[in-house]
Amino acid sequence: SNGAAPAPDGGSGSSGFRPEDLSAALAALAEKHGAAFCEDSVRDAMRKHGDFFGPGSFVQLRLARRQKSSGGEDENEAEPEADYQLNFRVELLSFSRLYASSCAGFAAPREAGVTLRRTLAELDTMKTPVLATLRTYLFEVWDRFPTCASGADFDSGRSGGNPVKLWHFGRHTAKQLSSVKGAPKALIAKLPVFHQHGLSRVFCTGIDLDRL
Repeated sequence: SNGAAPAPDGGSGSSGFRPEDLSAALAALAEKHGAAFCEDSVRDAMRKHGDFFGPGSFVQLRLARRQKSSGGEDENEAEPEADYQLNFRVELLSFSRLYASSCAGFAAPREAGVTLRRTLAELDTMKTPVLATLRTYLFEVWDRFPTCASGADFDSGRSGGNPVKLWHFGRHTAKQLSSVKGAPKALIAKLPVFHQHGLSRVFCTGIDLDRL
């Protein structure tokens, strides 16, 4: 994966991001690895979810390598081709009041949480009952725990500006997370394993909107 941060002096309107710069970085990676890229993906994402993009946010360019199945078992067959998917994740940070007061223009302490809640509220849950359940769960996580940051993943190969994943970054444990209404059964079942290996802290919780 690759990473990029916003320009400090605002480039496009008040957002602090220049969509053409982000598009150029994505296009270069897509060309190098043969990944799909749509020129409208960045502008559509910023147009529909502009609250995520600003001086208090950071963007990661994420390249996933997947194997294409050859479907054969012949040892002499060529190695399966690699398939690459490129997306970008924008993370909006909730800076402390002390830090925010000394950094004019950065995100307000609660802005990340408010942005996530607004995005969840705008999801069209009529498409599938599973989406309604996932949205309710992340709402509960947002309501129960402090929001250190929120994030959204976008597929650089698609136009439309719809996120494929949404994220809540907080300060809580796996046991606390498992007590939230609607917690996945798999999470609850794995609690003894987490305890056995000293795993407790949860940094982020996300929902995958692309597999529904």
